[in-house]
Amino acid sequence: MSPLHYQALRNLSTWPLNTSPSSQPYFNSFVRYLITAVRTAPPDEKEQYFPLIHSVLQVNREWMSPFPSLFAHLVEELLDSPFVQYALDLIPDVVESLGDAWAPFLPKIVT
Repeated sequence: MSPLHYQALRNLSTWPLNTSPSSQPYFNSFVRYLITAVRTAPPDEKEQYFPLIHSVLQVNREWMSPFPSLFAHLVEELLDSPFVQYALDLIPDVVESLGDAWAPFLPKIVT
């Protein structure tokens, strides 16, 4: 990934914290794009995405409500990869951000 592309993603990962509810559809698109970028990134680039995911998870629960399954699938994939520690580090933020909406995914993740 080019430095400029990463900078754009980094900036976008924090913008929802300071914007109006009318921007939520754009945020939803960005979250989907970010998760896809993490999944498809080459292994030597994947690590740089995790701070961005942590930033996105700081958004209020209402904005995060469409994404429990998206984050569950990401964590599942990461648990079966060399990035298992990153997956474990994401879980507390995911639980805090998604709350009870993420509870149905926990049994599969912890087994």
